[in-house]
Amino acid sequence: MSSLNIENYDPGVEVAGGLNTDLPVDFSGAATVLLPAGTTINGSSLTALGTITSSSAQALAVGLNGLTNPAFNVDASTALQADGVNVKGLAAGNGAGVKVITSGTNAPLTIDAAGSGTITIAGTSTGAVTITPATTITGALTQTGLATFTNGIAIASAKKITGAGTGANGIIIDNPKNTTALTMSGTARTVEIAIGGTPYYFLVYPTAS
Repeated sequence: MSSLNIENYDPGVEVAGGLNTDLPVDFSGAATVLLPAGTTINGSSLTALGTITSSSAQALAVGLNGLTNPAFNVDASTALQADGVNVKGLAAGNGAGVKVITSGTNAPLTIDAAGSGTITIAGTSTGAVTITPATTITGALTQTGLATFTNGIAIASAKKITGAGTGANGIIIDNPKNTTALTMSGTARTVEIAIGGTPYYFLVYPTAS
């Protein structure tokens, strides 16, 4: 089917420099709609390559109810915004990558749930979760499975390890290093271990032979 140039039928369109209407324009019956690179939608430019230029808090919103509670939203409202997120698809079996893009050198990545909502990582996958750099946990950490530390555990000064249970449900130290009877030497120090809220004291020595 050949193209239809409206200005060939209504010369006034070309003279006026464009086609303007206050009425709805329906392209729902068209298989494709081609838009030039200079097209603007609601004042925002939309290039032929799909680039959206916007300073709106909802620069791109996708969802059942449009702008209301969208399933996905891009917020570009920050003044001088120059950081963002890049999603890169990889070859089959290699997954996808998500990283921060920035005009600077270093930029953080923040992930938040709403209100008191829980952030779940690998809730359905069965593979391991690997964290490579140093990690800081400021809140309480609840460990339900077995934790393996290949390089030991360092506790901050004057801090303690506290078991949630007492008595028969207290902390169990399994397989500590042990040797045959040795001769202790050096200046002894007292170590305090609280059991059921009652402190017990043990002498330890710096050297043994």
